[in-house]
Formats: sequence, structure tokens, C-alpha cells
Amino acid sequence: MYEYAFQLLSVLFDSLCTGPDSASDTNQSGPDPDDDDDYQPPTQPDITLTLPRNALLSGTAELATRCKISHRKALAITAKLVKMGGGNLKQCSLSASTSLRQRTAAVKESEEKIKTDFAMDMPSQLVLHWDGKVIKYANRKESDERLAIVMSSPNLDRHTQFLSAPHIPDGTGASMRDALMATMQVWDIPKENVAGMC
Repeated sequence: MYEYAFQLLSVLFDSLCTGPDSASDTNQSGPDPDDDDDYQPPTQPDITLTLPRNALLSGTAELATRCKISHRKALAITAKLVKMGGGNLKQCSLSASTSLRQRTAAVKESEEKIKTDFAMDMPSQLVLHWDGKVIKYANRKESDERLAIVMSSPNLDRHTQFLSAPHIPDGTGASMRDALMATMQVWDIPKENVAGMC
């Protein structure tokens, strides 16, 4: 583990350290900014964080993927934060290959967790929905045909679960059937649990 002092704005520090509930409690017990023109919120220019030296990028990999931040941009942001805190980049595992490897591992771990949670809460009756789409890319001439597959069930807490969007060779019914069956095998969905398809 390695310690770095990050320079953060006081407002960001207060929101991170106290949270919305604590902030409202502090306002109720302390002075009201509207009643006192001289009121100054408590500030602390520096904070100390303990970060894993060899896994700085894996902790934010899932968020970066969801926000569509490339692994190179995530690497640049992390390196900047380390330098702002006075850290030595040579003492951290920061490189483009490390960034991509840690992101791939973190996304795979998240995927396995989602599948495990789904298997533990497998609905007894479910409906499979699918729709084929032709994807046209701006940087190449060829297109890609994919089949979006979603499962729904009233017995599931979130009611729907995205399963997959596999590539299919063509838009025929046979190709769609094969993709559906392969997706059911990946998610360990028993055929008897499928009440309908549409």
C-alpha cells in the first residue's frame, strides 16, 4: 500500500468525507450560512489516501467501462492524480498494458458475479426476448449483425436481465435459434424454465 496526499477542493472533500446525511446533520447543529454573512465552511486543503500500488486501475475499471472511458484515458487520469498527490509514478504499476489487463480482469470478475447472483435467484418462469440489428461502423465498410437477447420475469427483482448481444452470421431463424441456445447454456438457463419467447 502506498500513501498519497491529494489536493482536493473543500466542497469535494466535505461531500466525500461526510456524505449527504452527515452534511445535513452538520447544517442543523452548526451555524446557518443564510443567517451569518461571515460564515465560512470548514476546509482542509489536504487529505491522505491509502491506495494499492499495484492495482490503482482495477478499482475504477468497471466504472471507466460503464462511462465509456478508454483504458488509456483512465491511465492518464490516474497518473495525474498520483502526481498531484506527490507520488512517484515509477513506484506504481501504471502502463497501457497493465491498464488493459486490469480492466479486462475487473470486467470479467463483475460478469461472473452477475451470473452467479442470477443463478442463485433463477426464476422458475421466464420469457426470452430478442431482436436482430445490423451494426454499421463508421471506420470500416463491413457491417455486423448482432442479436440482442433479454430475459424478463415477474419473479425477478429487477424484472429484466440483459443476457447477451452475440454476433450472428446472418438474420435467418436458424442463426437466431443457435445464438439463443448458446446464450441459455452460458447463463445456465434450463429449458423448462422458459415459458415463452418473443
